[in-house]
Amino acid sequence: MSAPIVSFLDGAVAPLRFFAEPGKRIHVLYLAAALLISLSIYLFRHRDRDSSGGSFAGALRFLFPRRLWRHRSSRLDLKLLVVNAWVRLLLLLPVSLPAMAVILSVHRGLRMAFGDPVVSAASPLVVALLYTAALFVVDDLSRYLLHRLLHRVPALWELHKVHHSAEVLTPLTLYRVHPLESLLYGLRGALAVGATTGVFVYLFGPAIDQVTILGINGLGFVFSLLGSNLRHSHVWISYGRIAERIFISPAQHQVHHSAEAAHADRNFGTALAVWDWLGGSLAIAGKHEERPRHFGLAPSEQNHGAGLLSAYVGPMVAAFRRLLPWRRAAAAVAGGLILAWASIAVAQSAPASRPASRPASAPASQPAASKPAASKTSQAVAPVFFDPDSGSVAAEGSAANNKNKTGAKGSAAKA
Repeated sequence: MSAPIVSFLDGAVAPLRFFAEPGKRIHVLYLAAALLISLSIYLFRHRDRDSSGGSFAGALRFLFPRRLWRHRSSRLDLKLLVVNAWVRLLLLLPVSLPAMAVILSVHRGLRMAFGDPVVSAASPLVVALLYTAALFVVDDLSRYLLHRLLHRVPALWELHKVHHSAEVLTPLTLYRVHPLESLLYGLRGALAVGATTGVFVYLFGPAIDQVTILGINGLGFVFSLLGSNLRHSHVWISYGRIAERIFISPAQHQVHHSAEAAHADRNFGTALAVWDWLGGSLAIAGKHEERPRHFGLAPSEQNHGAGLLSAYVGPMVAAFRRLLPWRRAAAAVAGGLILAWASIAVAQSAPASRPASRPASAPASQPAASKPAASKTSQAVAPVFFDPDSGSVAAEGSAANNKNKTGAKGSAAKA
């Protein structure tokens, strides 16, 4: 079978895999957990009403309201989920930045700046816990920073409008993104995971591991399981004034999507609210009666229609117009990014420094970024593309993704 046909078939079944891969937010386990949480909310709100108010039919209407799933906005969510799978496979993957390239570049840079490290003798369990937490926190911070830029930089905001044009919210709204935004999030993920892993490889050697559940980062798994799909939904769940300064609740993200002017540019965070708290963009969700009544963009803000082609072309045209007054600066930035990407790619393919460069008295266990070390490091982070907004932090770019294949050791594997 020819390669184009195989690629076409892979793209056709890719959206279906999203429901079976733990690294995807809409995995059936996470959706089932969201349904159970939603049903519990429904039963709690109807606990003092008569039996008809809390009926099975009423529960179904609450969980699957027709006004949401039959809305034209939901139909565009589904179209973008399906077609973006092909776009990502055929167009974005060939130009995505492998996390492995970042790892090797960071590791080489640290060795050049500080020399060969004395590898820490910390317990594998302690290293695994630190690595897991570091991946989660750095990944979440990088998401916050990029998300904020998508709102503040005019050209990027034109691309991000595809996501914010959703007039109703469903779990599929997560994948309502422009392909160029997906590319940006992929680069962000590779840089965040690659830089974190490069530092840990430098400090603790290539045999690092993370705490995983079903093959993904343990903290990311917990985030996805505990209602992450309710962020894009009609179910209002607030954590309260104290907890919402630490964690982003589903209600807070719904506030972020609100069409009300008072909610503009609030709650950029994905899992942690501390970034918004420190950055002055935090909004506490409040009570159920205070929830946003409308989502989407004002007519003057819209740059595309309800069709799929319009959602692809309109934002690019609008972004290009935004860049026209700054075309020289934009060209310089684009050239710098291309140069950086090419430099990392060259660094990845360049031969590693020779062990002979180490002092003769150096311990045998001391890493020198030789080819064997790089080979082990490649087992830690696979060169893959990252989800635009996956809650399974670093799952697709870390040891978790290759754990079952490589037989990674360490107490973290027992999580």
